[in-house]
Amino acid sequence: MRVGTMMAVVLTVASALPAHAEGPSACARLAPQLKMRQVAVQPDGKTPDAASEWNVDLLGGLGKAMFGGTAASTMSVEAAPDSDEVDFSRYTRACVRERVDVACHVTGPARLVVATDKTEAAVDVAPGETIDAGIRKGRRIHCRDLR
Repeated sequence: MRVGTMMAVVLTVASALPAHAEGPSACARLAPQLKMRQVAVQPDGKTPDAASEWNVDLLGGLGKAMFGGTAASTMSVEAAPDSDEVDFSRYTRACVRERVDVACHVTGPARLVVATDKTEAAVDVAPGETIDAGIRKGRRIHCRDLR
């Protein structure tokens, strides 16, 4: 009798759990490709519900600090590979360039492509996901998940 009651409790608890846990965010999926680190986000009142921000300094490191160096990077948005929607004007308007800074506001489905002088990284932004990504001062790449 106790075994039957215990099985009923276990089945009840298991059915209350969600079918699948939410996976990592788009920025969290992009971060390992570019060796980005997560930083604390200070509430600024302009970006509600910002979950997390990731960034990397392309000129970081002792060697470049001592001997100098350069960094090259680009950022673009394109259609997701499995997307039926191909609205090219939406992708070309997603990124704005101002002098050496680039800012991209990406709403899925789309693919964000970041190329540096060392690597090329891409992340598929799923439908319902929104991120702000960009390049600051030509050397700092950042990505912020918006909820």
